[in-house]
Amino acid sequence: MKKVLLLSTSCLFIYSCANNADKTAATSSDTTKVAASSTTTPAVEYPYTATYSSQMEAGDPNNSKKVLDIYKDYDNGNLLAHKEYFADSVEFDLAGGENIKGTRDSILNIAQKGRSNLKSAEDKIITFISSHAKDKGENWVSVWTKEIDTHKDGKIDSIILNENWMLNKDGKIAYMTQLSAKAAAPKEAKKK
Repeated sequence: MKKVLLLSTSCLFIYSCANNADKTAATSSDTTKVAASSTTTPAVEYPYTATYSSQMEAGDPNNSKKVLDIYKDYDNGNLLAHKEYFADSVEFDLAGGENIKGTRDSILNIAQKGRSNLKSAEDKIITFISSHAKDKGENWVSVWTKEIDTHKDGKIDSIILNENWMLNKDGKIAYMTQLSAKAAAPKEAKKK
C-alpha cells in the first residue's frame, strides 16, 4: 500500500511540474532566447542575435546528397555530370575573395576549366550537414573537406575547406560561400 501511495504521489508531482513548464521563446535587441524542447531544460539565452537567422533546424538529407554528388563530380573531373542540380543563375564567393556569378553554364564551364588544369583531385569529406532556415525559407548544406589536388607537374597541394551551399525554393544550388585553411602537415613531419 505504501508503494502504491508513493508511486501515485510521484506521478502527480511530475504531472504538476510538467504543466507549469515555460515553453516560450523570447528575444531582445542584443540577445536571443530559444526555448528548449524538453520541459525540464530551461531556455537558452545566446549572447548574440544572428544577422542571418537564429531559427536553423535540420534540413532535408537529399540536399546533402546533391552537394556531395557535386564533390564526387569534381573528383572525377566532370562538373557537368549533375548540372541540373544548379539554378539558372549561380553565385560563388570563393575563399580568395573572388566573387563569380553568372548563368549556370558559364559558371560550370569556368569551374570545369579550373578542374581540367589538375591531374587529379580527391576530397576527403570530414563532415556535412543539411539545415533549413525557418524564417528565411532557405535550405543550406555545410561541408568540411580536405581537398588534395595533384597538378599536372606532379606537385600536390592540400587545403581544408568549409563550403556552405544554398539551395533555392526549387531545390537548385544558387549560391556557395567558401572558407579555407592550409592543411596541417602530417604528424610524422612535425616530429622531425
